Amino acid sequence: MRQYTLAKRISSDGEQGVQVVNETGEQIGIVSKTHMDDCERGHCFSYTTLRGDVIRMGIKKRGLTSLLRATYQLEIAGKIFEWKDDIGKNLLYFSVSGKLGEKAVTFQENWKEEIDATIESKKIALIQPKMMLKTTLSFDASIDEREPIFALTVLMLFMYRIYQDEAEVVENVLDHLFE
Repeated sequence: MRQYTLAKRISSDGEQGVQVVNETGEQIGIVSKTHMDDCERGHCFSYTTLRGDVIRMGIKKRGLTSLLRATYQLEIAGKIFEWKDDIGKNLLYFSVSGKLGEKAVTFQENWKEEIDATIESKKIALIQPKMMLKTTLSFDASIDEREPIFALTVLMLFMYRIYQDEAEVVENVLDHLFE
């Protein structure tokens, strides 16, 4: 499997972002905070390829009915794709399913607190989310860095981080209720 890591980036104009770099240290893309009209403020990120293609992902605004089940929107060249938390599983661990084109794509946390990415039940990537800049993303050799599934997997790491933060808040509230 090919491995990628994250590195902090500050451009000459002061814009901050996170570089995605390959095993040789070559920059493959940049992740930055962004805005999407239908998504929660502060919960949207973009992945920009070296060719300048921009893929955006965010958590759709939630009301009371969708409070326990997040919907994630991915925007590629004006097309919107959606993933949803897997009901029940999402209360125990990160588990998100959806489709990219006609193919079923799943991101599921395993017992090692890593995220397995699968297409049609075939594992294509593994996200090892340690501290943000120590994270490793490993991809099957069949996945091209220029494909949308690569960008989706990178961006899903940031959705996982939001999930972790929210789960910690819920856990703290429950702890205080049962003290």
